[in-house]
Amino acid sequence: MTESKSSETNSDSSSLFWKKIWSNFHLWEKAVLVFFLFSLLVASLQLFNYRCLSAEQQPAFGGTYREGVVGQPRFLNPLYSPANNPDQDIVELVFAGLMKYDGQGGIIPDLAQEYHISEDGQTYRFILKDNLFWHDQQPLTTDDLIFTIRTIQNPDYKSPLRAGWLGVELEKISDREIKMKLDAPYASFLETATTKIIPRHIWKETPALTFPLAVSSTLSFIGSGPYRFESLDLDNQKRVQALNLEFFDQYHLTDRPYISRFVFRFYEDEDSLLKAAQRDEVDGFSLNNPGAEINSLSLNTYRLSMPRYFSVFFNPENSQLLAVNAIRKALQYSLNQEELIQLAAPRQGYLINSPILPDFYDFRAPDNGHRYEPAKAAELLDGLGYLLDSTSGYRYKQPTRASETFQSDLKVGSQGDEVRALQECLAGLPDIYPEGEATGYFGSKTKEAVIKFQETYSDDILAPWGFSNGTGVVSRTTRNKLNEVCFQEERQSEPLEFTLTTIDQPHLNKLAQALQEQWREAGIKVNIRYLASAELENEAVNPRDYEALLLGQVLGAIPDPLPFWHSSRKREPGVNLALYENEQADRLLEQARSTMDPAERQQLLEQLQDILLNDAPAIFLYQLDYLHFVSSSVQGYNVEKITAPSKRFSTVTDWYTKTRPDWGY
Repeated sequence: MTESKSSETNSDSSSLFWKKIWSNFHLWEKAVLVFFLFSLLVASLQLFNYRCLSAEQQPAFGGTYREGVVGQPRFLNPLYSPANNPDQDIVELVFAGLMKYDGQGGIIPDLAQEYHISEDGQTYRFILKDNLFWHDQQPLTTDDLIFTIRTIQNPDYKSPLRAGWLGVELEKISDREIKMKLDAPYASFLETATTKIIPRHIWKETPALTFPLAVSSTLSFIGSGPYRFESLDLDNQKRVQALNLEFFDQYHLTDRPYISRFVFRFYEDEDSLLKAAQRDEVDGFSLNNPGAEINSLSLNTYRLSMPRYFSVFFNPENSQLLAVNAIRKALQYSLNQEELIQLAAPRQGYLINSPILPDFYDFRAPDNGHRYEPAKAAELLDGLGYLLDSTSGYRYKQPTRASETFQSDLKVGSQGDEVRALQECLAGLPDIYPEGEATGYFGSKTKEAVIKFQETYSDDILAPWGFSNGTGVVSRTTRNKLNEVCFQEERQSEPLEFTLTTIDQPHLNKLAQALQEQWREAGIKVNIRYLASAELENEAVNPRDYEALLLGQVLGAIPDPLPFWHSSRKREPGVNLALYENEQADRLLEQARSTMDPAERQQLLEQLQDILLNDAPAIFLYQLDYLHFVSSSVQGYNVEKITAPSKRFSTVTDWYTKTRPDWGY
């Protein structure tokens, strides 16, 4: 009690002391002192503000990023996400794989601490990082890797990733080390190892029948990526309006992402998404057909290079017309690529002359690439007998009169109208004369075609002479059969006409119509068949039910065009859409896939592109970059090359919206 009273007495004395001093100051002295103290305060504040402004700004934690997406999430499972773009985007942030892509399209370790490849390129050994955890705090081990891969390999689960993991044997060395044995060397296997891993303890009891749609009881899904599930926002029809993610504080690559929350907002179509961007509901988005209205928004446009190109693939089995090389070349010469880009993809597309994409991979550009030469196209078609009808504006091969028959013996060195007629006749038989050239000169290609013709009709042509092999000389029995096959009274006028099939989607609609118009100007009639995406796969692509197909294809970070051009991939599930077959091309594709030497792979693929361009199984139109529109408030965006749209998030842990001054101590 005494101490308290003493303290109060000292405080009162001190207060009286200062009051007495203040009262002894004159009024002008008080004003000077107040002014001095005020100036000192202002100077201190200015010095503090200067230090803040002059200090280097560093990324700071916090903030929310909102990405607008067209469509709805369906699977929330990386084993099925390739079938749905929104799923791919979400999976990229929530799950992780042994390897991942960097912002330059390279492949770097993710869950893996290190990896080793055997000299023969058939054995891969991966060692996991220490202290890996799932979002539910359970440890991540090689048991999860083995469970994921074996589930993919099991045909009962029908994962679209299965083809990439066939022939891979797994051996667990420890909880952190796994060995993978391939049945053949595969240079692109590190890309396969970017497959996202799922937790065994969550999925092990789920039957194959319900696996694609199964999620945990709280509608959450467990991964090991930089963001984890937080919540779903649903509308009255139970459609997902937004999926909210929060940072994972035990993420293995960094302590945590800079941006605290990542929100996916879902829209029915691109018009709805664009309106949402104009209302400032999203911070980033992409469109298939970005228009001038994008320019009015305060956004940064990131043009991401992607190995995606669009082509017209010809099916020689469904169209005798398109089985003729000269006709395919004429179709190519008739197209103005620059004009096609301006009409269909003015902001994203640029010319290509090869399916190997030399610019993307720094390969040699081909010498025999696409050229726009309408006069050359007309010359080829005229030579094949497809003449322009002035009334309709289209080309037709006129019916041949029975009196126009072969009368002379013809052999190598012969030339003239009768040789041209022979070549035109054989061109109508693409299995016999695929080149289809009608030059009027009897050369080696014509001789080979005559031999095939003779051996095809050997009973009528060769048997009377006791021969078993064709001679390549057009004499009596060969002429008789040619006259029978080529000059029939009932033959009708043949229009230069075919059907082009494509996806019913704005970008491809524009491109198909532009192709139709350019070919119409060349006298070629093209009908367009539009199919929805699911219909295209089931009704056209898988059964190869089309004459010509307009579609895009995407290569990987390590180019492996074998699935697109090897003869073994002509049927579903292969994607050799041109049903292309060439023994030399097959060998080059196999060697390029197996070599681990990038320089050797480049040389092999450059040889392949020359063969493909000479055979013209498809017309390669243009490459399409991916445009990502992102708010100017987002910094740290360092992506330049991607292999799929979802890889725009490959460096998301570097993004930030908030900063703090770096005081240097």
